Amino acid sequence: MKYFLSLILLTLLSCKSTSSFTKDGFLAIGTQEKVQTKKHTFLKIEKILSDSRCPEGVNCIRAGEVKLLLQINTEEDVIIVPMTIDYKNYEANKKLLEQHIQLDQETITGIQIHPNVKDGERNPSDSYYLKILLAKRN
Repeated sequence: MKYFLSLILLTLLSCKSTSSFTKDGFLAIGTQEKVQTKKHTFLKIEKILSDSRCPEGVNCIRAGEVKLLLQINTEEDVIIVPMTIDYKNYEANKKLLEQHIQLDQETITGIQIHPNVKDGERNPSDSYYLKILLAKRN
């Protein structure tokens, strides 16, 4: 019985609930595990398609972008949505994420992709995560 209760507790703790991310002011959605963002909704980066961002410490004419596939799991369906993370697509990305994240008293104030690119290095696909910045509504 003790083992069974411990297993249930570990399962509950491994799911990031919508109330836990607001304390830190952001929500991180990665490639390794699904993150619960609503009662029956989980998000995860399915795949990084490309990363053409300007490396840290390099002067570039263009900032670049990251193209990825976002997996949205609901009770009814699993949807794979292509996203382009750059300044031009911020409003469209924000609107998409607002549909799938429980935002009671918060609003999305930024969408970042990590890790940053370093000159001459490639980031492993499983190291990427979306950092969705949140702030309290006025």
